[in-house]
Amino acid sequence: MKFRNYVVTTIAAAALLAGCSSKIKKADISPSANPSTEISRLDEGVKAGHERQLDVLASKDFSQAEKHLNKAKEALADQKDQSKILDHVAYADAYLAKAQQVGDERRPKVEAVLEARKKALVAGAHNHGPTEKVLKDIDNDMRSEAKEFDNLKSSEMAKLQERYLTLELDAIISTQLGDARARIQGARDNRAARYTPNALKQAEIGYATAENKIRANRNLKADYVEAVALSKQSAEVLTATLAATKGGTVDEGTAAQLVSQNQQISSLNSNLEQAQSAEGQLQKQMASQNARLSAADAAVRMQKSIDMARQQFSSEEAEVFQQGNKLLIRLKAMNFPSGSANLPEKSLTVLSKVRDVASSLNPSEVVIEGHTDSVGKKAVNEKLSEARAESVAKYMEQNGLGEVKVEAVGYGFEKPIATNKTKEGRQQNRRVDVIVTPSVAGATSEPSSNVR
Repeated sequence: MKFRNYVVTTIAAAALLAGCSSKIKKADISPSANPSTEISRLDEGVKAGHERQLDVLASKDFSQAEKHLNKAKEALADQKDQSKILDHVAYADAYLAKAQQVGDERRPKVEAVLEARKKALVAGAHNHGPTEKVLKDIDNDMRSEAKEFDNLKSSEMAKLQERYLTLELDAIISTQLGDARARIQGARDNRAARYTPNALKQAEIGYATAENKIRANRNLKADYVEAVALSKQSAEVLTATLAATKGGTVDEGTAAQLVSQNQQISSLNSNLEQAQSAEGQLQKQMASQNARLSAADAAVRMQKSIDMARQQFSSEEAEVFQQGNKLLIRLKAMNFPSGSANLPEKSLTVLSKVRDVASSLNPSEVVIEGHTDSVGKKAVNEKLSEARAESVAKYMEQNGLGEVKVEAVGYGFEKPIATNKTKEGRQQNRRVDVIVTPSVAGATSEPSSNVR
């Protein structure tokens, strides 16, 4: 509520803005006011302005407020005349009040875009070099469009929103996996592929698994936190093992033992068991290493399955993610008629691709999830989403997956993947997810030749 308090203190400054042209009229500040107190008050107002995103909604006036605040601070530090300091405070007050006024006028027109930007900021987009640069670029585009919000097309608004949402995802990945990514890249640069190929493979698989989980569940941290922890751990082991090889003079197996002894790694994962430190446990260590390599091969097969599945669909048709040991195919081209569960004729092509991809994995189970937007009553949406899921499940059973357990579930609007406040977001939420559980043998099968 600090910002509201600040607004009250600057209401007089806002009143002075009426009728202003090219040069703003400074606010009234008592000549006897304490410069330090006034600067502290103004600091809180500028901070609140950033929280309300005035730096993009009304950047011209807000930047002037910051400029005069900084000049007031400099004047105070240089022990300049009090009137000079308060003069800058008065101008900063006036510009901040105007920025608030302009921001309040523009905000309703771009609420969804601002919400997406806030998500990117919360995710830490301003804390990483690459994402910080992208944030500045998008913010600059936002500022350049600020005066034309009334004339912006919905597609242009949606594009700005999508850029911020993409930035949010990149920021989450950088925040969660930045250290692991840097360690892996550093190891590659130092010839890990030659000196520690097994540790490198394990770290790369751990990273890919964690990234896939984040991409599929960015808003559910509990779903990817374990995979992120394992990725960081395997990357740390890679770095330590590579250092222990001393430029290739020590073989990887011995280096791995030294790392286990020195760092006392307790556990990598269920297939990366506790390493033993005593020489008498060497045989057990080797058996554990073989088990880890087998697990790595299984993970590679799953990754290949994901890559093959992604090649079958265009970006308009579907997206493919890893969900644990399962494959998630998120259909984007179903286009059910409003209120209907009948399969559109145009959807049969993409459904045939889904069927072929699922068949190539020799699935033990297939789950069809139906999802809707938030328009309408909850019970109606749940019933409709279940009916649509059942329509897709029936297609699968009648067209090649009859011997596989196919389950249909309707979630209504319980699991949105985008905002329901925009037309584009609601369209993304009206989707069907196909979750395939492949058998171990099916993980490396090729899709049938009729998949395009």
